[in-house]
Amino acid sequence: MSPLTTAKPLFPEPKELFGAVKMGAPHFVDFGKNMEHSPDGKAYMVCMGAEDDDPMPRFGNLSWISADQVYLTRVTPTIENINDIKAYEFFGGHDANGEPIWTNDFEKVKPLLDWNNHMGCVTVTYNAPLKKYFMCVTDGWRSRSNMDSYILEADQITGPWKMVTYMQEFGTQAYFLNFPSKFISDDGKTMWLCYSGNYGEHKKLPRNPPHGRYGLCLYEVKLLGDDKQQFEASQAWNDPKNVASKATISASSTLAGSSAENLINGKVCQQGQGISDHWLSDNKDGEAWVKLTWETPQIIRS
Repeated sequence: MSPLTTAKPLFPEPKELFGAVKMGAPHFVDFGKNMEHSPDGKAYMVCMGAEDDDPMPRFGNLSWISADQVYLTRVTPTIENINDIKAYEFFGGHDANGEPIWTNDFEKVKPLLDWNNHMGCVTVTYNAPLKKYFMCVTDGWRSRSNMDSYILEADQITGPWKMVTYMQEFGTQAYFLNFPSKFISDDGKTMWLCYSGNYGEHKKLPRNPPHGRYGLCLYEVKLLGDDKQQFEASQAWNDPKNVASKATISASSTLAGSSAENLINGKVCQQGQGISDHWLSDNKDGEAWVKLTWETPQIIRS
């Protein structure tokens, strides 16, 4: 059991009640299986935050999904270290030669990135084939309405970071964006963008891109070179690597009017069509699960 509590948190913040925090909503950097691509064997976390002396404060700025800066910390991963702030090093800026500064003094922490009133929830994934870091940021200010997201890339986790694309009102309310390293292609040019979306306004926000919803959303992303080569969008359902269509599905329970078969029929549920193209549990025994089984062993490939 962790020795940490709300009265005794890992990081010594906020300094005052309702004050700013720097290590908000931390996410571990995805270095691949068992952190195989960590540059030094350490676990890194990116966090979103703000400063108490914000020069341009916006109402409700530092929320679960909006902030001003991105912060970075690292630790050698053991159970004891994860719960001990003295084991952590914090990014403290760059020296005169552009080299990263790491400090154990929390008071000397510096932002990795700073874009006042335009930052928020952050994740980072290392794309090993391309030797690149990809960062996803969501500026979800307003919280219940549309959100902007953007993607950055860098050769080193400490930067410099460059903008890849800015996606205004992506989702139109996408959040918790990330690229799971498990599903990066062998050449690094295909990734899967994973996010949640559209919980606000009673889940009636427009879906852009289409088929996004209040749930786990997955979109295949192709990285184009300088020649902006064209590619044919694949039909994932017809891909021979897709094992779902070969499965038999069972569920904990099914709400009348819905069907578990909808999860493996190759059709994407449409907005405003009720539950006939969904599977919903009727919550018997407080459980909600589905199980896919195959007649022969299957290999899941990205």
